[in-house]
Amino acid sequence: MKVSFSECYCDLVENGGPTAKRAYREWVERPGYGDVVSFVQNFDHEKLFSLSPDDIRETLEKTEHALGNVPKEHQIREIEDFTCPFALQHLFHRFIERTGNLPTWQRFWRWMNKQAKPHWLDQIAPLKLRLRENYSDQRIDDALRWRLGKFYYSAIREVEFLVWMHSQGIPLKYHLLADVLLRADYWIDRTILCTYAPNPRYRTSRQGRKNPAEFYFDGATPPFKIFDFEVEQQGFGRAWLTTEASKRQILERLRRELAFKKEVK
Repeated sequence: MKVSFSECYCDLVENGGPTAKRAYREWVERPGYGDVVSFVQNFDHEKLFSLSPDDIRETLEKTEHALGNVPKEHQIREIEDFTCPFALQHLFHRFIERTGNLPTWQRFWRWMNKQAKPHWLDQIAPLKLRLRENYSDQRIDDALRWRLGKFYYSAIREVEFLVWMHSQGIPLKYHLLADVLLRADYWIDRTILCTYAPNPRYRTSRQGRKNPAEFYFDGATPPFKIFDFEVEQQGFGRAWLTTEASKRQILERLRRELAFKKEVK
């Protein structure tokens, strides 16, 4: 299976209604975003869909502790809120498509410090310099590890969920354009699936600082059906994968929805 940019654009932007089109246009025209726009417009996901449940298990068996010994209290708001043109999702999936592998934490950390360094760590360097006026270098390093470690666990959870659904015969689609720009985690036909671990700073149900998928697909004709599923909160130092019971619940909901659409057609 492969999901190209053009397929995602057709499915979710062209058919997504005025808000999705406006969000895409503003992103393309945003100053300083030319490189990431070109990257996403030329990005296909294929190796992602070749991953198996065994690949997930092997990675989790080999990975080191992504958060190390960093206490939660060492996070720094400015680092938590930092953004730049290349999102961490872009770099994580670039790794998968280049190598054909799901990275362990230690491989992802090396990737971020070498090949991906110009796109994220170099971008945050000026902020780190300013933070030295109020924090020690160790505290800043801890906060950076906390931010990247949390992201790593979240990304592993999302990939594991996608791989599991495919193993159950549900060919969910994924593309960076949908995830990063339109907040659509996965989709199939005109059904969008969003999963999230509650976090008031980012998202709790329909609240949080980030617009939910519903915002971007409002006004689409015919409308999209959007399912929001809350998943178990991630724990310290573990990739809290979606529980088997929760995955089964979502699976049955999707099967009913897809069967209904088939009957209507």
